[in-house]
Amino acid sequence: MMKPTKANFLSAQLFILMVTLFSLYPSLSNGWTSWDDNIYVTDNPVITDISIQNVKTVFTRVLDGSYAPLTLISYMIDYKIGGYDPAVYHRTNLLLHLCNACLVFWLAYMLSGNVVAALVTGLLFGIHPMRVESVAWISGRKDVLSMFFFLISSISYLEYLRNPENKKWLTVSFVVFVCALLSKIIVLTFPVILFLYDYSQKRHYTTAMVVEKIPFVLSAGALAFVGYFGQASIHAIKRGSNAAENIIVSLHGVVFYLEKFLFPVRLSNVYPYPLTLTPVFYLYAVLCIAAAFILWRMRKNELVLFGSLFYLVSLLPVLQFIRFSKIFAADRFTYFAYIGLFYIVGVYASAAFGKLNKKIVYTALAAIVFTLAMITRDRCGVWGNNETLWKDMLSKYPEGMQSF
Repeated sequence: MMKPTKANFLSAQLFILMVTLFSLYPSLSNGWTSWDDNIYVTDNPVITDISIQNVKTVFTRVLDGSYAPLTLISYMIDYKIGGYDPAVYHRTNLLLHLCNACLVFWLAYMLSGNVVAALVTGLLFGIHPMRVESVAWISGRKDVLSMFFFLISSISYLEYLRNPENKKWLTVSFVVFVCALLSKIIVLTFPVILFLYDYSQKRHYTTAMVVEKIPFVLSAGALAFVGYFGQASIHAIKRGSNAAENIIVSLHGVVFYLEKFLFPVRLSNVYPYPLTLTPVFYLYAVLCIAAAFILWRMRKNELVLFGSLFYLVSLLPVLQFIRFSKIFAADRFTYFAYIGLFYIVGVYASAAFGKLNKKIVYTALAAIVFTLAMITRDRCGVWGNNETLWKDMLSKYPEGMQSF
C-alpha cells in the first residue's frame, strides 16, 4: 500500500490528470451541436455581455425550463474570451472535468485514508465512457460545473467532521453547495449525502447533527420548487402519466445505469421513451428489487452500503418517478451517482493489492483502464458535430427522432 506522502499525492493526481486528458483530449476539436448548444449559447444573446442587466436576467429567469444562472455566467466568461469559438467552451468543460477528477481523488482519500483506493476512484471517474456526454457536449457544462462545487462542498464538510467545534468548514460547505444548486439543480439530494458522510465517518447521530443540515435542506427545497415549475413551464412534466409505469421505468433505470457502468457500450445521446414498455423494463425492475434485497442482506458491509446508497440517492432526481422527459435515461445523469460505485471499486482494488499477486492486479487494472480510455476517446468523436451525433443515435435507436 502507498504511504500517504506528499509525493504519493502529487504522483497519483498527475497520473489521473494525464490519463484523463489522454482519454478526453479529442473533445477539444469538437464543434457545436443543435442539441441545446443553440439554446444556451449560440442563440442566447444574454451570454454575449457580462453586464449587471444580463446577470440579473440569468438569476431571475429560467431558460428552456432550467434554472442554472452560474452555468450561464460561465458561458459569458467563455464568450468574453473567444466569442463563438467552440474550442474555448470545450476547453472549459475539459478543465473543469480534470479538476473534478482530482477532487474525487481527494474526496475518496478523505473517506478511506487510502491513496490507492483514491487513485483508482479518481481515475475511473475521469476516464469512464459515461463521462463523455457531460464533457464533450458544450451544454454538458451544467454537470461539470455543479460537480465542481459539489465536490468542494463535500470535502469542506468532511473537514468540518474532523473538527466539529469549528463551524467555518460547515459554512463553506453550505455556501459552495448553493453554488452547485445554481449550476444544476440535480444536486438537490446533497443533504442526504451529508448523512452518508456522517455514516462513513462513524459519527454518532444527534439532534444537533440534524439541525445543522436544515439550511442545506431548505436551499435544496427552494431550488427543487424552481426546477419543477421551470420544467412545467415548457410542458416537460408529463401530467397524468401512469404512476405504475413510472415506477417500472424508475426501477429499470437503476439497473440500466449499473449495466452501463459495467459495460459502457451502445451509448447514445438519446435513449427514447418507448411507446409501450418492453419486457426488458419489467425484467430490470425485478432485478432492481432483487438487488435491493441483496443490499439489505449486506447492510453490515459499510463500504458497499455507503457506495450503493450514494449511487441511489444521487440518481433519485432523475429516475422519473415523476415523468419529465421523452427519454428514459441519459449518460449525464450518472455524473454524480457513479462516484459511489467507483469508490467501492477503488477500495476493493486497494485490498486486492494486499491479497492477490500484484502483477495480476496491475495487469487487470491496466487492461481495464486502457479499454475504458480507448472507448472514451472514440466516443468523443461522436460529439464532434450534428452529423456525427445524430448518425450515431439513429444507428442505435432509429425511433429516437420521434422523441423530438
